[in-house]
Amino acid sequence: MIALAAYSSTRLDLKQISKIYILAAYLGFLAWLLRELGSLPDGNGLVSIAWGLTVSTLLWVGLRKNQLEYFKTGLATLVLIAIKLLVIDFSNLNVIWRILIFMGFGGVFLFLSYWIKDLWNMKTSDKPT
Repeated sequence: MIALAAYSSTRLDLKQISKIYILAAYLGFLAWLLRELGSLPDGNGLVSIAWGLTVSTLLWVGLRKNQLEYFKTGLATLVLIAIKLLVIDFSNLNVIWRILIFMGFGGVFLFLSYWIKDLWNMKTSDKPT
């Protein structure tokens, strides 16, 4: 179903409906990762790591290809991960997992804050000020 939604988004002529389909496929992919990895021992940590890798890829693609929608979706998912870390992972994970995941995501946030200005090439309007 996820692949069908993603494929359908490429075949549609209407931009807005195409965006809805690709967003549904992305959310379905995140939900699939949650279902598959969440049932494993220390699965919440694995879900956070998998979502983090997905977000990193999405942000990189958004910056490299100047796609503001991808970048905004990546940032929104990054906020979702931060909330998940604070609400769910803080209470359910072993101490070593908490330390590793929080250090890892802290490094990701530092990396983004440092390198985002170099990768940022989003098209701006050419209106005179």
